[in-house]
Amino acid sequence: MRVVITGGAGMIAGYVCRRLAADHELVLMDRVAPAADDGFGRERMTFMQGEITDESACARAFDGADAVVHLAGLKDPGPRAFFVNGYGSYVVIEAARAAGVGRVVQASSINVLGLGWHVSDEPIRAIRSVPWDDEHPLHPTDTYSLGKLAAEEVATGYA
Repeated sequence: MRVVITGGAGMIAGYVCRRLAADHELVLMDRVAPAADDGFGRERMTFMQGEITDESACARAFDGADAVVHLAGLKDPGPRAFFVNGYGSYVVIEAARAAGVGRVVQASSINVLGLGWHVSDEPIRAIRSVPWDDEHPLHPTDTYSLGKLAAEEVATGYA
């Protein structure tokens, strides 16, 4: 299978690459190239530079792909994180649909539950039950977690 990994130069992507490399052709899409010889073997994989908010870059990267593992996003809170994580996920999923990609796997964040950055004076009320399930209440508290929640909603809409 030809698998495109968005955010392919990132740390989490390195572990995904290590796991998938033996059985799949991997294409890494990211704003920056992976570090040379980073221990994950990414120097032997195809790299395509591009932003997930760029529709044409996603279309090029996903052409001929069987699956997309969507890991790209900005990790720090701020207006840009909301845009990239929310709108970028829409671009990724729509480009995958348009390219006929059969499967998209998308990473989210525990921050949508209220964990992580806390930017208000309101008490943290994140964990209501264990184990977490799809019914657990969400409590995004910053632009990063709101962008990740938007990405989840986009994926749900497409599903």
